[in-house]
Amino acid sequence: MAATLARTHGTTGVRIAITLRGLNLADIYSPGDRIRQDELAERHGASRPMREALPMPEAEGLARLVANTGAWVSTPSMGECQELYPICERLEPICSE
Repeated sequence: MAATLARTHGTTGVRIAITLRGLNLADIYSPGDRIRQDELAERHGASRPMREALPMPEAEGLARLVANTGAWVSTPSMGECQELYPICERLEPICSE
């Protein structure tokens, strides 16, 4: 679904952001890894830095942008993990049906 949206949605940066959401940053990077814009652009066949691709994952808590420094994959806190675990625990059986 994310790939379909990425092909039909606006600018290159927005398409990449939608693709990143669908792939889940954790499938590409580890928590705390730096997201290098040049590598991101190359991986997705874009010719320019992807500054416009990163605010969407940041807004969803998947990435952390630091001014004049770059972007990193978010590292969930213990509280976030404790909050999400019961949700995943309930969703897994439903998804396996």
